[in-house]
Amino acid sequence: MERKPYHPPHLYLDNTEYFITASTCNRQRVFLSDTRKELLRDMLRRKVEQYGLTLFAWVILMDHYHLLLRIAERAALQRFVKSLHGESAVSVNKEDGSPGRRVWYSYWDRCPRSERDFHTLFNYIHINPAKHGAVHISDQVARTEGGVWVFPKNAGGDLHDALATYPFSSYPHYTRQHGKDAMVNAWFDYPLVAHVEGDLS
Repeated sequence: MERKPYHPPHLYLDNTEYFITASTCNRQRVFLSDTRKELLRDMLRRKVEQYGLTLFAWVILMDHYHLLLRIAERAALQRFVKSLHGESAVSVNKEDGSPGRRVWYSYWDRCPRSERDFHTLFNYIHINPAKHGAVHISDQVARTEGGVWVFPKNAGGDLHDALATYPFSSYPHYTRQHGKDAMVNAWFDYPLVAHVEGDLS
C-alpha cells in the first residue's frame, strides 16, 4: 500500500502565541536570492497586517522560515498561512516560468509552554542565520553542547554584530529598538536549544 505524505496536525486556539516553521518542498532553495527573500518579507508584513496578527520574531532563509506570533482568532492562522504560501508561490513560479509548481511543503506549529519557552523560541529564531551559514560566526563564538547553544561571555558582541547584519530577520529591528546589550544579554538569560521540537531546520 502506498504511504500518504506526512502532514503534521495543527492546533488552533484563540488568543495564543504560536511558533511556526514552514519549509519548501524537497528543501528547494526557492528563496536563495536577496530579491526573493525581500519578496517574501514584504508579503509577510502585508499578511500580518491583513489578518490582524502580532508578529514578535521572524526569519527568512533560502528554504524555510520561522515565525513567533500571536493570533486573536484561531481561524486567522490557517487563512494567514494559506494566503502567504499561495501568493508567494504564484509570484515565484511566475518569475521562474513554472506554473503549478508546488513551492511549500507544509507548516509546523507549536504553542510556547511558558514565558521562558517563548523567549527561548525568540532567540532560536534569531540564531538561524548563523546556524544555516547565512552569516558567519566562528566556532569560538557559538557551539552546541548536549543540544544547547553555548555562547562564551566574551563572544556575545561578535555574535550580535554578525546577526545584526542579516536583513531578513527581526533581529536588526530589536537591536535598533532595545540596543546591543539587551540583545546580547538575551542569549544568556534564555539559553538556546539547538533543535526545537517540531522544527525541521
